[in-house]
Amino acid sequence: MIDVPLTLLKAGETFATETISLLPVVWVIGLLLCIESDLPLLRSMTWRLLRNVMVALMALFLVYVVVYAIYGSAVAVYFDDHGFTNLTLRTLSTMWVSIALALAGVVLWIHRRSRQNS
Repeated sequence: MIDVPLTLLKAGETFATETISLLPVVWVIGLLLCIESDLPLLRSMTWRLLRNVMVALMALFLVYVVVYAIYGSAVAVYFDDHGFTNLTLRTLSTMWVSIALALAGVVLWIHRRSRQNS
């Protein structure tokens, strides 16, 4: 009965440790897309589409992080085992740079959109 939740939490940990070096690089590119207004090599429509896709991926990643944190906490409470809490916290602390960059990218995109609409 405990195998399925443990497998899912371990899969999240594997994702965090395997993408530790690649994901922040992708999010930095996304941040640059949110900060910069235009790239000479691309048309403005292509630029906006690329920026919106990157921000959507950042938001999806943040949803994954929140769901993982809630699931890990729920499993720890359900099985009354602190090992699940420690595994969840260790995984989230491994991805703190990726979480911060993705959050910054989404916030910058929202700020830019609100500034354009006013």
